[in-house]
Amino acid sequence: MDRFAKFTASSTLPGSSLHLRGGSGLRHLLATLGCVLASLTIVALSESAAFAQAPIVERVEPPSGSPGTSVVLVGRNFPPDVQVELGGVALQVTQRLPNRVTVVIAPTARSGILMLRSGGMTFRGPTFRVADAPQAPQIDSFTPAAGPPGTEVTITGRNFSPRVTENSVLLGNVTVPIRAASPFSLRVTIPPGAPSGPFLVRVNGVEARSAGGFQVLAGVSISDFQPRAGGPGTRVTITGSGFSPRLPFNRVSLNGSIIRIEAASATQLLVVIPPTATTGPFTVDVRGAGQTVSSFPFTVTAPAPVVTGLAPDRGRPGMRVRIVGEGFGTDPNAIRVMLGAVPVPVRAVSPRMLVVEIPPNAGSGSFAVTVGTQTVASPVFTVMVGVAVTDFQPRTGPVGTEVRILGTGFDPTPTRNVVLIGRTPQLVLAASPTELRVRIGGTQSGPLRVSVSNSGTALTPAPFVITTPPQIVRFDPVRGLAGSEVTLFGSGFGDRLSLVSVTLGGRPVAVRSVANDRIGVTIPPNAVTGRFRVTVQLQGVVESSSDFEVLAPLVVTAVRPAQAPVGAEISLVGSGFDPEPRNVMLLFTGGRRAPARASSPQEIRVRVPAGAQSGPITVVLRDTRTTTSGFFEVIAPPRITRIEPLQGSPGTRVTITGSGFAARTAQGSVRIGNQEMAVESLTDTQIVATIPMTARTGRISLTIANLPVAIGPRFTVTAAVIVTPVAPPGGLTVTAITPECTRPGCRVTFTGAGFHRELRFNRVLFGATPCRVVGLTPTTLVIELPPTPGTAQFTIEVRRAARFVVPPPFTITP
Repeated sequence: MDRFAKFTASSTLPGSSLHLRGGSGLRHLLATLGCVLASLTIVALSESAAFAQAPIVERVEPPSGSPGTSVVLVGRNFPPDVQVELGGVALQVTQRLPNRVTVVIAPTARSGILMLRSGGMTFRGPTFRVADAPQAPQIDSFTPAAGPPGTEVTITGRNFSPRVTENSVLLGNVTVPIRAASPFSLRVTIPPGAPSGPFLVRVNGVEARSAGGFQVLAGVSISDFQPRAGGPGTRVTITGSGFSPRLPFNRVSLNGSIIRIEAASATQLLVVIPPTATTGPFTVDVRGAGQTVSSFPFTVTAPAPVVTGLAPDRGRPGMRVRIVGEGFGTDPNAIRVMLGAVPVPVRAVSPRMLVVEIPPNAGSGSFAVTVGTQTVASPVFTVMVGVAVTDFQPRTGPVGTEVRILGTGFDPTPTRNVVLIGRTPQLVLAASPTELRVRIGGTQSGPLRVSVSNSGTALTPAPFVITTPPQIVRFDPVRGLAGSEVTLFGSGFGDRLSLVSVTLGGRPVAVRSVANDRIGVTIPPNAVTGRFRVTVQLQGVVESSSDFEVLAPLVVTAVRPAQAPVGAEISLVGSGFDPEPRNVMLLFTGGRRAPARASSPQEIRVRVPAGAQSGPITVVLRDTRTTTSGFFEVIAPPRITRIEPLQGSPGTRVTITGSGFAARTAQGSVRIGNQEMAVESLTDTQIVATIPMTARTGRISLTIANLPVAIGPRFTVTAAVIVTPVAPPGGLTVTAITPECTRPGCRVTFTGAGFHRELRFNRVLFGATPCRVVGLTPTTLVIELPPTPGTAQFTIEVRRAARFVVPPPFTITP
């Protein structure tokens, strides 16, 4: 309306002109002005109405991102045909709603103002910054290069994420846990079951593979071997760990004599007892992995008898069977034969054959042939009895039903049993002497006829009835609360309510109505999510292909954390939530809304929106259910205002002043650049921390879980040099300390003079804890840090010469 207020008597509509000629001209002017004013009023009203519906962008989520980022414009009055441009480049619109428009940043887009176009009109939105695409990770090295499960490995490279959860590491197809992360290194732990091979690091969907492979080591041990005794030629399986799958890398000896290995794996070795072997323990030596000796001996015995076959391999009690083999001898008194627990009479003996007679009470099994003190087992002999059927289940079912037939006299080999319904053969799936499992085929009902060669034929005591089972096609609705009415659609239900029963997740459900193609049920109060199971008597049972979801009452039991600043992510814990985040909206005190970032039936994660105030949080689901949490406090984020001093060497104590430090400090850390600092004291407004020994010049920052990072000014790290103006007695002095890192087991080099020329006469203490001395030159002494973290001074002692205390404290970090 402002541009119409500037209209004067000399203004006209486009293309018109005014001329004053006498009295008629004045009348013409007045008439023209009347028409113009009327037209202007109509235009002004129409444009005012259009402006009242102009789209308004309240915020952009996120406000910046690289090409390919999905960006949400949140506001109101977005028309259904709205288009969005950034720097003159049209963006792909993936979703249009009256209060939300989602676009994808184009590869050629540049930072600038988001422009909305609709119906020939253009509207300016907020500014969006286009960031560079994330760089691919790169692996330079890793250390150590080998170790057993549980070894901690440091992977060094670049372009890693400082957030542990945004990195993933694989060794083979096994996920490797990440203990710590920075842009230049990852600390991981080798898990049990991980194979040797290169590391695969994935960051933001981009992968990098190490040039070399990590070797997973295992200790060598013998847990058992079987058999415990045997003669020459006996094959023995040695069980344990740390063996090499490469057969030449394993060496086995028995009582000092090398024996042949036939097969090898990481956990088993198969060896053959040689003719010259003597009783004693096994010794296993694995190249590069160590040596072990069995805790008990292997007993070498005389050659054992051998059974190669039976003729025949089945028969009735009373028949004679030939046991073929060698090593039986000729003395009947030295031979004993058992079939299971039943003694078997021996009718004839020769070195390569025994003739035995099957006793009346024998059952199927292997013959145990004992010659002297040596026992050997034969193949299985099947004792056949007359075929009889005692029962079968089920008695009815559709084609394809699996039926169990119980009885006696069946052959353990499925193909040797013939089962018929009428003249139709049925498929025998499995067999034992007392049970057959048969799959029903064909369409004819009738008794099952079972025949076994040389054992007879038997019929089931009742016919098997082939039925037409019911079918469930779908059910509606697919989810609901207890008391909801649900209709199951399908076929074969019949029309008799008394013959139909329904369960949900194994619990009975009340049936309201039954028709051949549908069943109406009511969800009971104690129902749980599960599948519907419909039973129609005499016809069969059917189960739905998907679950019916029983919705739990909507309840919020806790907000974690109970206090957080704007922008922090919090979790609402409870039950009955919608697992689809887009169906969940959170209403904060102060009228601020925020969509769920993630959702499950028990948890909702959301970021505290700008303008939110302390108070309860309301959960609103798309299915109209709502609930309210307890009190949630919106707090100010941590802030660093001053750091003193701003320069110093490693070991310098730094005082950090600010606010909001005490909030959830148990989950926070103080860093200089990427190096974590040891915290000596902490209050809500002040932190005292120590510059680590390997620190470099950089900004000091405070990180607290779920809170924005507080970044302070730049701290300049000066060289850590220890100067002694006057050399102490004995000439022992230290001028510099050079640590490779500050973790337990890392090496530290002392530079100076007066060290003893023999390694064993130099002693170093960290506080009261001895350190292992691992290197020595005339001007340097190298130690390994002890395993316990802490802060203390180093003391160097030279036998019968001098003792020197290194002035600055040193901190061993976890």
